[in-house]
Amino acid sequence: MKSQTRSIPADAPPVTGGTGQSLGWLIPALIMLSAAGPLVIGLHTPVANQMAAELNTTRGDIQFTLTTYLLGIAAGQVTFGPLSDRFGRRRPLLACNIVASLLCLACAMTTSVHVLALLRFGLGLCFSVGMVLASAIGADLTQGRTTLRLFTGLTLAGTVLPLVSPALGTLTAELIGWRGMFIALAVLAVALAMMVWFGIRESLSTQHQLSPQRGAFTTALRKLLSNRRYTGFGAVRVLTFSSVIGYVSAMPLVLEHHLDANQTTYLLVIVGGATGFGIAMLVADQLTTRISATSMIFWGTLATALCSFTLLVLLGTGMESAAWSVGLLMAAMTSLGLAVGNSSGLTIDAARETAGTGSAIVGCAMFLIGAVLPPIFAIEPSTVLMLLAALMAGCSIIAAAVTLRLIRT
Repeated sequence: MKSQTRSIPADAPPVTGGTGQSLGWLIPALIMLSAAGPLVIGLHTPVANQMAAELNTTRGDIQFTLTTYLLGIAAGQVTFGPLSDRFGRRRPLLACNIVASLLCLACAMTTSVHVLALLRFGLGLCFSVGMVLASAIGADLTQGRTTLRLFTGLTLAGTVLPLVSPALGTLTAELIGWRGMFIALAVLAVALAMMVWFGIRESLSTQHQLSPQRGAFTTALRKLLSNRRYTGFGAVRVLTFSSVIGYVSAMPLVLEHHLDANQTTYLLVIVGGATGFGIAMLVADQLTTRISATSMIFWGTLATALCSFTLLVLLGTGMESAAWSVGLLMAAMTSLGLAVGNSSGLTIDAARETAGTGSAIVGCAMFLIGAVLPPIFAIEPSTVLMLLAALMAGCSIIAAAVTLRLIRT
């Protein structure tokens, strides 16, 4: 299938935006900044029962603190993205990582689940800055295939870390407990603030900052929403992320209530799905010189839809088994790896003039959906596998249809 949609040229050179920063150092730094927020998403899921016992509450209330965290990420992205287009990228990164370290320490010391929910909302606000501004800085300083490769790395970190964070939480909880994990996150936030202070310069030049005149943001927003490439690839990015966050939220319940998995099986399935997804993203990155990014998005989402729909049919006819269920879900996640990084890179490429706002709109939509899914899956654990398969099938079919329309126009 030959795409007629404008794609990022493979041989376009990287630019430095006048900062003189080495991309060899900057790209790993941006990946680390964007990784902190996703790392926290599933980190405490395996110790939810222990947290509930210590805080004298229910597992559902602990799950709600994850919802507030995701709402904080959504609110932070839509707040700090546009602000960074006006005032720059570096200062919000520095300030929010410092505040995040204090909030993590407060989470470690709290004795109330209600206070924990508020603190995690604030933590989501702060960690969202690294996610949205890493994308904006990447758009400021790169072009062409360098942009796609950067966003492959950012998306790989932002997607694989939520997949493996429950497994990481299982391993670290035995060593330092859930309060110790928050202390470790505080240390991480301080390290990120130091990295910004010593290693990252302002990437948004004065002439590219959003005008302070009234209506400048509204004008930029209208321009973005009228851009078919931005809205199309942005919609695909949101839909594919919905499948990923659904997988992250549902798999612990699937393994517990449907497959009766022990801890070893749990770790193998979680890490296996993340590994397949990551390998597919790396393969997609290498194929961008031969196959258009839009074609890879189409075939990746179509394959995910087929795997998910097959699982739905097996569940509906009572022919499913543990092996088929796990195999099809892992195949679906692996196929998504062809689409997620490419859709992220093409979305931000279409919003290059107002990268902070463009990244924020998509990020806010992603995490608003992400905040809704965990409590939905927790309502009736016995149906969670059917709900997950339906979610992944529906999102992937729509994403494939949107991509096909972009290819044909």
